[in-house]
Amino acid sequence: MRTWISLLLAGMFLVLAGCEKGGGSLEQKLRGEWKEDGESFYVTFSENHVGIVDFRNKKQPFAWVVLADGRVQVTDPDRKVFYLKLTNNKLRIEGTKSVLSKLK
Repeated sequence: MRTWISLLLAGMFLVLAGCEKGGGSLEQKLRGEWKEDGESFYVTFSENHVGIVDFRNKKQPFAWVVLADGRVQVTDPDRKVFYLKLTNNKLRIEGTKSVLSKLK
């Protein structure tokens, strides 16, 4: 009986740890559509690590990856690299005043 309870507790711990890691990961939080506050600048992050910037009816693709330090590296088709940081549900583009809020 004691072994069964230990196995049950271990299983519950693994399930909870898996849910916490997957449900709250930065990658999952990024997925979806974001809009720059006060501007008509939209960014969509897709599950397959590509995205689209939509600004003034021009759409430009980009690739993205989460770095070990928690920043998001975005690379546009011209190989220009940008870094973003998620803080308090706001996505800030480093080196600019741009702040994005999640729409969906």
